[in-house]
Amino acid sequence: SYLSRAAHSGETLARTADAVTRRTAGRGLCFGEISMLYCAPRFATISANEATSLWAIDRSNFQLVQMKAAEDEVRDRVKHLNKLEVMQSFSEEDKEKMAAVMETMRLSAGEVLIEQDSCGHALYILYEGAVEVLASGCVKSSHEADCETRCVHCFGAESLTCPSPSAEEVRVTSAVATALVLEREEFTKVWDRLLEAAPSPAFERYATSVRKVGLPSDALSLAKLATIGLFGCGALGPVELCRQKDTKDLYALKTMSKGLIVQKGLRNSVVRERSLWTEVISPFIVRCVAACKDRQSLLFVLEPALGGELSDLYSQGGFYGNADCARYYVAAAVLALEHLHKRKIVFRNLKPQNILLSQTGHPKLTDMSLAKRVVGHTFTTCGTPNYMAPEIVAGTGHTRAVDWWSVGVLTFELMCGCRPFDSVHPMEIYAKVMRGIARVPVPRALGAEAGDLVSCLLKPVAIERLAMRHGGIGNVMGHAWLSSFNWPAMRAQALE
Repeated sequence: SYLSRAAHSGETLARTADAVTRRTAGRGLCFGEISMLYCAPRFATISANEATSLWAIDRSNFQLVQMKAAEDEVRDRVKHLNKLEVMQSFSEEDKEKMAAVMETMRLSAGEVLIEQDSCGHALYILYEGAVEVLASGCVKSSHEADCETRCVHCFGAESLTCPSPSAEEVRVTSAVATALVLEREEFTKVWDRLLEAAPSPAFERYATSVRKVGLPSDALSLAKLATIGLFGCGALGPVELCRQKDTKDLYALKTMSKGLIVQKGLRNSVVRERSLWTEVISPFIVRCVAACKDRQSLLFVLEPALGGELSDLYSQGGFYGNADCARYYVAAAVLALEHLHKRKIVFRNLKPQNILLSQTGHPKLTDMSLAKRVVGHTFTTCGTPNYMAPEIVAGTGHTRAVDWWSVGVLTFELMCGCRPFDSVHPMEIYAKVMRGIARVPVPRALGAEAGDLVSCLLKPVAIERLAMRHGGIGNVMGHAWLSSFNWPAMRAQALE
C-alpha cells in the first residue's frame, strides 16, 4: 500500500512512535510533517487496516507552493511601486528587484514612522493599519490602509532621490500597523546600474573589502604551511593548526574532501561559503585569509582562534548565569550579525559551538557553511534544531530574522545553562519551537531584563522580533539588559 511505502521512502513521514507503542487512528490523522523539511529516518510504520483514502503532498511540491506564494507577494509589491512617479524610469525587472529587497516592518500605536526635521532614508508603504500626519504638532491628515482591499499609502518617496529634512511627522494611530520599507541604498544600487554610471558607494566599499583580504598569490601556498596539531574534525575533513614557515604566523587550515563534497551534494554550498567568507571583514568574525586546493581537497586558510569554543569555556568555567559574561558574548554576536546583515548575508547557524575565542579571549563567529546572501526570502531548511526559528521549521520562507531568533536562544542558554526548546528528539524540539517561548517555564536565573529581551527576540512572527521592528538593531543595543553595555569599547575590541 501507499502507506507502507511512505513510511520508508523519505517522501512522507510517519508519526513518531516508540518501538513498542501501537495505536489506531481514524479519519483526520496527520503525519509526515517533518518530511516537509528534509529526508529523515522513519520513527514509526503506519499500515492501513482497511481500504483507505488519503491526501498527500511531497516535499518538492510543498516547497514550490511556498515559493509561489513569495513570488506572488513580490508581484503585489511591484503594483504598489508602479503608482510612484519616482519608479516610472525603471523596468519591470528592476522593480521586481526592488520589491524583493523590501522588508516588512511591524509598528505599534504611538510609534513614529517618519520624524519631522529628520533626513529621510527610506520609502514606506503602509498596507495595514492607520497613521496620522502632523506638522509642528498639528494633525494635517489621517490615512488608513487595508491589505484586503489593497488600499495602501506611501510616505518618504522623495527621500529615495533627494534626501532632505522631512517637513512632517508620520505617527501610528492604530493598535498595530504594517509597512513595507525600501531603503535608499537598495534603490541607489539599481539606479546606478540603470544609468550605467560609476559603481555605487556600496559597491566601492564591497570591492575595497575584497581587495583587503587578498595576499600575494604565493604567500600562503600549502608548501609553506607546516602542520602543528589538530584543532578538530568537521563533516568534510579535519581542521589543523599550521605555521607559515617564513613569517611564523599561525593559521587554522580547514580541509574539505572533494569526494565527500560531491557525495553529499555540497558543491554549491562550498562555493558559496568561499565567496561569502572572503567578503566579510569584521573583528567579530573569523577571517578567511586564503582558499586553495590540492588533488583531493579544498582548503580554507583561516585566522586561528586559539581560545577554543565558547561552549567549552562555559562548560568548563561554570559561567552560566553570569550576566556580565553573557552580555559580552551576546554583544559580540550582535555586532557580527550587524556586519553580515548589512551585506544581506543571513548566518543561520548561530550557537555557542560556532563562537570561537581568540588567544586574547575576544569572541569571533565562525563557520559560514550555512550562510547565504538572501534577497527577499529563502526556503532552504538548515541549521541546528534547538536554534531554528519557527519559519524554518514550517518551511514558509525566512529572512535575517532567523538570526535574531538564534540570539534569543543564545541569551537564554548563557543565562540559564540550558536551551529553551531542548529535547532528546528533534521532532519534540520542532514541536516546542512551534509552540513558542510562552509555553516554556522560565528559570529564575534568566532574570527580568534578560527574560524580556529573550521574549522580544523569540517572537513567533518574524517581523515582530525586536531587531526587525522600526529602529532595527538599535532596539537590541538599547534594550534595558544591554543599554548600559559599553558598545563603543566593544566595537574597538577594548573590552576584556
